[in-house]
Amino acid sequence: FKNEQKLHTSRTVILSADRFRYKLEIREATLDDICQIKAEAKGLSTTANLIVLEKDPYFTVKLQDYTAVERDEIILECELSKDVPVKWFKNGNEIIASKTVSMKVDGKRRILTIKKADTNDKGDYECACATDKTKAAVNIEA
Repeated sequence: FKNEQKLHTSRTVILSADRFRYKLEIREATLDDICQIKAEAKGLSTTANLIVLEKDPYFTVKLQDYTAVERDEIILECELSKDVPVKWFKNGNEIIASKTVSMKVDGKRRILTIKKADTNDKGDYECACATDKTKAAVNIEA
């Protein structure tokens, strides 16, 4: 039982028995699955609280290396598993928005745009959240 409602086998709920052992498997658990589980057999019952922990955010789409020609616009994009704050870095130093550099949030996507690239924009770029990061090299050709 899940919160007093009888469970049935489905794509995400697997019920199995092996002699004296009964097993409940919940696949692809989400925060909606937090509940009290109850098992009954031959007049006996036991309960347990199901706790689901949120997975740490991670990059689902990583940055890609980028080669641009001087005065081109450079766009670096990545995507996270959930909407969390990020910081952008170039050669290990945090990037601050300016007239030529902008940082945009579009749902779970993070976009760094450099307008009118020049040779000073060449380097290693990183987008980092608290639990993951992704890197790309940017090269500028004359």
